[in-house]
Amino acid sequence: MPPPVTPPIPLFPVPTLGFAADAKLQGAVTTAVAELNRAGRATVPFSLAIVDLGGGSGAETLKWGAHKPDEEHYVAGIAKVAAMYGAFALLDMVRRFAAVASLASAAAVLIRAVAPGGVPPPAAKPRSLFDALRERMDPAIDRSGGGVLQSAVRREHRVPHYEQMLVAPRPGVSYIPAFRGEYREALKQMIVPSSNEGAGRCIRGIGYGYLNGALEAAGLFDAKAQKGIWLAGDFVGLWPYARIESANDGAVAQAGTALAMAKCMAMIVNRGVLDAAACDEMRTLLAGAASGPDQPFLTRTEAVSAPLRLPLEKVTHAKLGLGPLKKGGNVLSEAFRLEAIGKPGKSYAVAYQNLDQRQSSLDDVAFLLRRAIEIYER
Repeated sequence: MPPPVTPPIPLFPVPTLGFAADAKLQGAVTTAVAELNRAGRATVPFSLAIVDLGGGSGAETLKWGAHKPDEEHYVAGIAKVAAMYGAFALLDMVRRFAAVASLASAAAVLIRAVAPGGVPPPAAKPRSLFDALRERMDPAIDRSGGGVLQSAVRREHRVPHYEQMLVAPRPGVSYIPAFRGEYREALKQMIVPSSNEGAGRCIRGIGYGYLNGALEAAGLFDAKAQKGIWLAGDFVGLWPYARIESANDGAVAQAGTALAMAKCMAMIVNRGVLDAAACDEMRTLLAGAASGPDQPFLTRTEAVSAPLRLPLEKVTHAKLGLGPLKKGGNVLSEAFRLEAIGKPGKSYAVAYQNLDQRQSSLDDVAFLLRRAIEIYER
């Protein structure tokens, strides 16, 4: 058997942001949970994580505190933020590959198969950029995502479908890899109005292997513990799903922990992963979701009482989720950037999930969030 193909570049980007549990912020969350318990909640079944965004730099260690930070849940639509990140991570990889392989211009997009002696055979067939990616990068991508993917889905579901995502090089035209127009529109539809069809197109372009490998490389999924953000379903069922266990819904394909979701939001809004231009594109989509048709749950007049409701203008970037459990009922989840509800200049990445309104309310979430920040900032 030939040795595995070694990719010429790293498969995945590496975040510049770090994260650390903070005693003061954790104490504030713990105290707020205790106060909610004393107010009549014997338990607080939902999870919540708060990340202090610090100075907004992409190269610092951010503090966090949380309630049930590592409890894996079915999270529905907020997993689409992970798909968006995976798409931009893949675009970054293709651009790095093109540059290293001297494929940045259309005049150089052909690679010839080289014989062992170093001389191209006369009849060697030229290879396009996408062919070269499939030859040099896909074998490693196919091994990403762990054994769950290997056993649950075929190779075609694990590796990228470059032609579906990216503009193909054209002879005689300078070429920098970029999203196809229809793929960019699918990204927008996935995030702003939360279209499942848009999400399906985006995820099928990336492939489950690259997507979940990128999440693991970013520190957002622990493959051994099966904790963190896991996305191996296309939301519309055109592809088979690969599932992991969750605390609230058994085996699921759209899963996460509140802490991983808050970290993912922090990386994007603080420009702590990929380059600033990619982060700004993702920020624009998340800002559109915050002000778009799917208004953040915690800002809704009909959903949260006036003293606790978050001002819409303070939720600057957001993605919500709402989906059914197998046992019945729906769970709500949300990840967002929140600014200046207490001290001016302070901002946070927040995520909550597994909110079953038969057991808890959005008022409970809003109280816990507001009270924890109040205690932390004083």
